[in-house]
Amino acid sequence: MTVVNLHSPDGKTHAAVQIEGIEPKQYKQLSDALGAALDREELAYVAVSVAMRQAVELCPNANPADLWVHLIYDQFRNRFKRADQSWKRVSGQAFEHVLASVYQARLFAHGISLRPSTRADAVAFGLVKRGLGSAKTDLVLEGTHAGKLHRFGVIHCKASIAERLTDDVPVSKALMRQGVWSAIATMDAKMFPPPHGDGVVNGELGLNARDKRKYFEVAGQFSGCYSFNLRTPPSPAKTKSGCRINTLSFTEAQPDLLVKDVCAAWQAFKRD
Repeated sequence: MTVVNLHSPDGKTHAAVQIEGIEPKQYKQLSDALGAALDREELAYVAVSVAMRQAVELCPNANPADLWVHLIYDQFRNRFKRADQSWKRVSGQAFEHVLASVYQARLFAHGISLRPSTRADAVAFGLVKRGLGSAKTDLVLEGTHAGKLHRFGVIHCKASIAERLTDDVPVSKALMRQGVWSAIATMDAKMFPPPHGDGVVNGELGLNARDKRKYFEVAGQFSGCYSFNLRTPPSPAKTKSGCRINTLSFTEAQPDLLVKDVCAAWQAFKRD
């Protein structure tokens, strides 16, 4: 366990946050690795992604959201003196890069490719024609069937659910209507530091967060939600919409829930 000390801007309020699954020596090692990556990589989001993947590998029992907030973000801002605005620009791309880097090989083993989207994907999905933009399908899932390559799914990546889900709903609904699997992956990385909170990364998908959970469990506006915050309560086996919020880390035995659901979506797409 490692303790991370948080302070309010005026220095009057403090919180000591206990991070399970990582020892102080490992924390220092990973902080050094982040600094080295920031010096080495031309793009800051790639450096953050590299450091996060190292953290997950070295500390497989830690909550990924804790590593993201209280190691990567904390050291990015405090030790390496990067601006908060810089983190806001970097974090979304970094989470997308982490997800793709981890899951590309896992899905390739099942004959499925996962790659960043392009404008051509939005055109092929009919999103541009519908006036829904060309940048709302962060990662694209493809498979080969009957000698042809098919786009059958997308993953919308959100480092935090605070990034507006409403922006993605019209795109997701349009994709789902044409039989495309459309899911959210998130770190659910919201926390409130002192003086407003205790610094624990509880996220925004708690059982009392009905406004956020209803996007999935009630309205079914996405095919699923996959949170890499172990404090996110998973949905019950049955929901009103049939869509579930799932909780997982990056280190479960394979295939994990995300891989299983992607494979099921590919099989369903081929049947249709």
